[in-house]
Amino acid sequence: ILIDLADTHDRAMLAAIAIALGEARDPRAVVALIRTFVECGGKNARKADEILRLDSRLEDVEFLIDLLLNRWPAVRKFAAERLRKSEDPRVIDPLLKVSEDEDVDVQLVAVEALGSFAKAEKRVASRLIDACALGDITIRQASVEALGVAQVEEAVPNIIKALHNVFLRPRAEEALRRIGGRQGYLAMKRIQRREALFG
Repeated sequence: ILIDLADTHDRAMLAAIAIALGEARDPRAVVALIRTFVECGGKNARKADEILRLDSRLEDVEFLIDLLLNRWPAVRKFAAERLRKSEDPRVIDPLLKVSEDEDVDVQLVAVEALGSFAKAEKRVASRLIDACALGDITIRQASVEALGVAQVEEAVPNIIKALHNVFLRPRAEEALRRIGGRQGYLAMKRIQRREALFG
């Protein structure tokens, strides 16, 4: 019954239950411990992290993919962050799905995790290109940056459009430099000339 009480918005109760179950090595405590680590802060978060480090399941790709389906955004974010280190192609589809999560923080971590697959996987590049134009600015920034790091040439027209957004411009310029090519270079030069003339 204690595990059922951990499904709460009360952070003090969540932390107390999670740590008690975690210290008892109850494997069902993992979601509560993750939530405590992500949501609570302070000594409770440090204790939850200490207990979580002992859970070998958090190194298992399949287990982390299952956590992406959890109802709590903190758990989905935690799982996506862990999957960021994975080069296993099994993570692509779940991360693509989570990249459209209702929670912006979860979306952001998923987009960052997908970045390493953008060069080899067209569907990942396509999702990141779409994300450059719409949605939260942090998602757009991360998408532009990931496309630049992966040197996705098909993204150049969309990254050029991003040059016109003051919040995206620094990352768009860096992305275009990384990708290289005449089209991006000329677009940056045109904007610089226009700003020199008209301020």
